[in-house]
Amino acid sequence: MSDNEMRALHTATALLTEFANAVDQGDLKQLGQLFCADATMDLPALSGDQKREVLQGREAILARWRGDRPFASRHIVGNIAVVCNQADRIDVKSTGIGIRGPKEGGAPFLIVVADYKDTLQHSDGNWRFRSRVVSSVFSWAAEPR
Repeated sequence: MSDNEMRALHTATALLTEFANAVDQGDLKQLGQLFCADATMDLPALSGDQKREVLQGREAILARWRGDRPFASRHIVGNIAVVCNQADRIDVKSTGIGIRGPKEGGAPFLIVVADYKDTLQHSDGNWRFRSRVVSSVFSWAAEPR
């Protein structure tokens, strides 16, 4: 692997990990800094009749994570592969595991495995998400205890 490919993989790994940590800690300020102002996120819908929702812009993406979080979560990212590496753009594929459970500890009540396709863009001196596409592969849910 060339130095350039290693830098791209390191950059992608860092950004994907920062996203997971910001979501898990409920750090909306940090989460907002990870996206371009006009970024898009295409992911499974939380509710309603539609199967997917496309969020347009940083504020719409942040709105998805605003509000009370009556649960704890942890996201683990792996199988990170750079599929396109340009001076100001990196395309990445990865797999993530999301787990939700009670804040006070105990058995998890939601486990999701998802595939991610991300486009990262170098913007204002930082790498940010230009777009994220999340596809659920497996999920398991139980009644919260």
